Amino acid sequence: MTSTPAMRPLEDVLEAFALESVNDRATLERYLRDHPAYAAELVDMSRELSREPPAEAPVPTPEEEELIEAAWNRLSKAASSPTTNPFSSVTSAELKALAQSFGVPKLFFVAIQERRVRPETFPERFIRLTCAGLNRPISDFKRWIALPGPVASASAYKADEKPTGGQQVSFEALLLEFELDKPTCRRLLEDDD
Repeated sequence: MTSTPAMRPLEDVLEAFALESVNDRATLERYLRDHPAYAAELVDMSRELSREPPAEAPVPTPEEEELIEAAWNRLSKAASSPTTNPFSSVTSAELKALAQSFGVPKLFFVAIQERRVRPETFPERFIRLTCAGLNRPISDFKRWIALPGPVASASAYKADEKPTGGQQVSFEALLLEFELDKPTCRRLLEDDD
């Protein structure tokens, strides 16, 4: 009584085929004869191995090199200049007082600190008044809100599941989210004094 040899795992057969010194038609036919159950996979592997390597990337022209260098320098300069969080040294009491001066809940400014608002939707007047209340330069505030957002709040780390970042909303949508009255919304949306 003769026993049939145990079938080799697919990964072993494909690895052996790939390591053959010559992967020509004769080698493929031999593997197909020895491992008919893996015919489709062997043919796919043979095709992959016979493909031409991708062409070399084209060499940039001197003009393209200058553009690349200029872009890299701008990116490096932007990355090296630190962005100061305008809320970093604001106490909870100061934030509460700022929120009261605007007639909004403190959490409204927490949402702004977490960069939940799309930067282009902030009214300029609101930015000026906020920076005056924080005693911070407008440029710092604008750089801060332009960073990718939203950032995870400290309370998110107390969750049972891994926190996920939410989507940024417009400034007006944030006002609606906090269900502020219409006069307050109109006042905060004003763009000039």
